[in-house]
Amino acid sequence: MTGNNPILGGGGLHHFAVRTPDFEDSCAFYTGVLGFTKAVQFERGGKRFAWLDAGRGDYLEVVEADEPITPGTDTDVLWHLCLRTTNIRQVIAAVEAAGCEVTVPVKEVDLENTADDPPSPLPVSIAFFRGPSGELVELIELADEDGQPNGNDLIS
Repeated sequence: MTGNNPILGGGGLHHFAVRTPDFEDSCAFYTGVLGFTKAVQFERGGKRFAWLDAGRGDYLEVVEADEPITPGTDTDVLWHLCLRTTNIRQVIAAVEAAGCEVTVPVKEVDLENTADDPPSPLPVSIAFFRGPSGELVELIELADEDGQPNGNDLIS
């Protein structure tokens, strides 16, 4: 395997996100049948989210659908690709310079990981943009224990 360093100096694949009308059933399938581990669960905008670890810190994000799923549209099952980075602002600047549409500018988000007992804080920076073919891409920069961006994965 090569030692390339993507995403302007540090990062890589973080997750693919899928929408589901049955959150519990989907999480149970991926954990019980395929052996994923639920690393993070949180709620945003009245929807449940779970990051299911595939074994190397690559995640499948299961998102509770709040609208009908329509294949081939923006409400398709496959929602977005998320890339981990250590410098989200630099990456967004490069994306904008390349002429891509930024759909959600960089913002700080404090998630509460309810997969931990007791729940633990999970501060992240996120942004979304449309890739050259219209694909939705999320960028995520994870914070360290002091809340400072470090680009490391969630699991140490």
